[in-house]
Amino acid sequence: MNPNFFKLNSTSPQAPPTGVTPSGTVDLRPAFPSPGGGQGSSTSSQPPAQSTPALQPTVDNTQSSPTPGQGGTLTVQITGIPNRVQNGSVVDVGVSTNEANVTVELYVVYSAPPYRDFAGPHMTDDGGNATIPWSVSVYKIGGARATVVAIARDQNGQQAQSRPVSVQIVGFGGG
Repeated sequence: MNPNFFKLNSTSPQAPPTGVTPSGTVDLRPAFPSPGGGQGSSTSSQPPAQSTPALQPTVDNTQSSPTPGQGGTLTVQITGIPNRVQNGSVVDVGVSTNEANVTVELYVVYSAPPYRDFAGPHMTDDGGNATIPWSVSVYKIGGARATVVAIARDQNGQQAQSRPVSVQIVGFGGG
């Protein structure tokens, strides 16, 4: 074994020997002799060239909607709600979905206590419509605002929410 093998400052030569210079030319198109034994041929073993086959579209027979006869993703919107409501009153809020027999409820965020509330749940009819009574109630004399969102859930667990609607709440006695 070489005693300098594990030594850090080994004196083994690291540089290549000097004076080595490549010489000659490189043939980019070499000519090879014909195969011996008379078995070779000049024809290619590759298959003949063909055009690329046209791909046919695949037919998807799966139902994209989880509910037969319906149009895909569950949607919900608030279709009827007043711009101003009286504090302490009950207001009917119209909600519409694109599926029948869907559970819908209202999620309400107030600008005053109790700050949030729910109304419902109710089930949509065969046309996807429901009316949800909302009991407007804030602990404030005078004006407040409510942001109302409808939330829908179908039998397959799909969930959707409407765009928020802002409603002004007028205080007791019309203030």
